[in-house]
Amino acid sequence: MKRLDLKLQKQELAKMFKVSPSTIKNWEGNAGTPNCGHLQAIVLFLGYWPYDPKIKTQGQRIKRAREYRSLTQESLAKIIEVDPSTVAHWERDEKKPSEKLFERLNCFYNNLAQIAYKK
Repeated sequence: MKRLDLKLQKQELAKMFKVSPSTIKNWEGNAGTPNCGHLQAIVLFLGYWPYDPKIKTQGQRIKRAREYRSLTQESLAKIIEVDPSTVAHWERDEKKPSEKLFERLNCFYNNLAQIAYKK
């Protein structure tokens, strides 16, 4: 566990993430899940994405990247100039982004490797 490797107490880590020590205890014991607002800081601290490795679909990857940036579907939709329902359809794998919209996503997400265009 990285916290222990760095010899950090729960209180110290809690200060870094602006949460309580009991929240850190819950996260470490899988008794709680961090909210979207903490994901980016956690990934930066750990150096990797600590969640579900079973994410396989393009929609799941789009959702993961959106949540990593603490965005709602509505805010992402506004940024890439689509309707929020379009983002919802992508994330549920009901539709796929067109190549043009995929390029907007890729540009916005700085070409994240998690998003692979599949025709």
